[in-house]
Amino acid sequence: MSFKKTIPGILFLISFIILLYTSHPSIGWWDSGFYAAASKDLGIPSPGGSILFILLGKIFSLIFFFIPTAKAVTLVNIISTSIAAVFLYYALLILFRNLPIHADDTVKISASFLTALSLPFIYSVWVQSNVTRVYILGLLFTGIIIFCTVKIWFSQDEAQKIRLFLLIVFLMGLDYTAHRLNSPFLPMILILLLFPLRKHLLSLKFWIAIIVLYFMGQSLHLFLLFRAQVHPPLDDGYTDTISKLIPWITMEQYGLESNLFLLFNRRAPIWDYQVKYMYLRYFGWNFLGKEGLATFFHLSYLSIVPFILGCIGFIYNLLKRARVWVLISLVFLFYSIILVLYLNVEQGFHTIREIDRLFISSYFVFLIWVGIGLYVLYSLILRSFKTDNLAKKIASVSLIIVGLVVLPLNHIVSNWDECNKNRFYFPEDFAYNLLNSCEKDAILFTNGDNDTYPLWYLQYAECVRQDVRVVNLSLLNLKENIIRLRVQQPKVPISLSDEKLTELQAQPWPEKQQISIPIPKEKYIQIFDKLKAIDSTLTYSNNPQLEFEVAPTLQGKGIRVQDLMILEILKTNLFERLIYFAATVTPMNLIGLDEYLSTVGIVRKLLPVKNIKLLPEETERLLTQVYRYRSFNEPDVKVDNGTANLYLNFRNIALMLTYHYLQMGDKEKAREIFNAMREKLPDWRFDDKMNNIVKNIEAALQ
Repeated sequence: MSFKKTIPGILFLISFIILLYTSHPSIGWWDSGFYAAASKDLGIPSPGGSILFILLGKIFSLIFFFIPTAKAVTLVNIISTSIAAVFLYYALLILFRNLPIHADDTVKISASFLTALSLPFIYSVWVQSNVTRVYILGLLFTGIIIFCTVKIWFSQDEAQKIRLFLLIVFLMGLDYTAHRLNSPFLPMILILLLFPLRKHLLSLKFWIAIIVLYFMGQSLHLFLLFRAQVHPPLDDGYTDTISKLIPWITMEQYGLESNLFLLFNRRAPIWDYQVKYMYLRYFGWNFLGKEGLATFFHLSYLSIVPFILGCIGFIYNLLKRARVWVLISLVFLFYSIILVLYLNVEQGFHTIREIDRLFISSYFVFLIWVGIGLYVLYSLILRSFKTDNLAKKIASVSLIIVGLVVLPLNHIVSNWDECNKNRFYFPEDFAYNLLNSCEKDAILFTNGDNDTYPLWYLQYAECVRQDVRVVNLSLLNLKENIIRLRVQQPKVPISLSDEKLTELQAQPWPEKQQISIPIPKEKYIQIFDKLKAIDSTLTYSNNPQLEFEVAPTLQGKGIRVQDLMILEILKTNLFERLIYFAATVTPMNLIGLDEYLSTVGIVRKLLPVKNIKLLPEETERLLTQVYRYRSFNEPDVKVDNGTANLYLNFRNIALMLTYHYLQMGDKEKAREIFNAMREKLPDWRFDDKMNNIVKNIEAALQ
């Protein structure tokens, strides 16, 4: 076997090894936990989710049963990115062979290899590749589709062009079951039909093959219908009938009004926000350095080299191969600016979550121009050597080394701190701490993705604290989810019938209303006796009740289904099972229960008496003996602001406990808690504003 044939394998191995080494040891934030858990249990994702990722994740979790489920599922992404890099390599080789500038194979292979090796390590690709998220399968499809498109454009073999085009069609159908990252490529289908495949437009056999293969790809949606019949524990889709499956496919849940009808009703300024901030900024992360041009002026001159090479390739491509330039430009525009215009992102959306992952296909396309730029420079420099002498060979090796430095090594070094997640235990530890804050058979209300999906992963994939029922308040607005909570173990006490649930909807609630829920006396006495030891001023009630005011939660005029369901659960449960709210639950979602909630670690426990703000002994045990804070005090582990804000909950509660012991006059105990907190949750992880209260308490401990 010649060395040239091993190049794609070397490319794959380098990508695979580095991505594997820097991958998360477990899950990440957002929907990472859901997809890892769903892969283990063949769960059903929310509308528009990646069915293919879950099926592949299941296969990988079975093959690699000896490692954590999340790590096994992450291999789907690591392998997909590595293969995508190989397809970029082959696509570039085809392009280089059809450019007017001539160079030997070493130059073509070197430029293709170094450019393709950059793909896994540009920021937005790397951070999606090393965790259980669903976008990288789309990048793999992009790689195959772009390779086939380039091959079709230059091929003289009509049969080969048809085969490659039909593969594209099949992948476009299959992509619809893998988070639809390549939907922007659909207009290019028409261009391919009108130009390189125009000879076959009148062939009935050709059109039948297109329709059959597209729907073969789409047919994976039937998995949802069949799997929903057994009602898996993780079911965010509720697709047990055809009438429910179709809205899942069309994503009706997210609004009936298509983005196409909103194109002229912009949700934010087109240039300043939607294009400049929500695309060009992300583009800069990947080709100008994470801080954009600021990095160039302050620190790393190498950060903008990929962008410069891309500009050279863009200009050369335009001047020398205009038709190919039009083809690549159209693909790039569809995956970038046109996609931005279609998405019509609302002003300020980035404060909720960055969306650079949606544009990774456009970064793939831009790397084609980067590769052309590198190839052109290599060729022009080596052309100055008239003969293949030693000087030319030395120059050739030197250029390869320089290319290695300014492209893949540049990306690896620039993004290493942000993308190396091999000690990023925080989502799993946060979930572990939340679950273990609750007593046996508890009900735990949570707020959103980051305090729900990691918990589900631990429960369903790693069998941790499966006795605790996690109830996400956002999902508590959905009838299907409420039914699941009522019938699946561990069951949530809900007395409403299916008929009543069908009728359940947001209700008018123009002003605060007083709510009274009786408490069984035996339960009250059982809990009261324990609390009396904490607060001797408690007064026994002969008629114990939860009495609180519920304010409007829906535009100041109504009340949401989730609020009605909290009331229903409280009335049905009657303290049979302990109820907790995660510290991440917003005040409005507590529906006025604040006075009955007592802090226990990073949860708030519902009590039958008012104004016990803290359960100190339980909190101390959790903070010092139960909770895990792995890697948070290690300076070389990068912690993003979102993670730091979530971990601020631990520190705030430790400070609350410290202050409690100070008030009790136990300065020694207060100092012990304070010092333990600062060791595990060091000040340098938080900004100065967050540290002000620490300084005040430190002064009181002197």
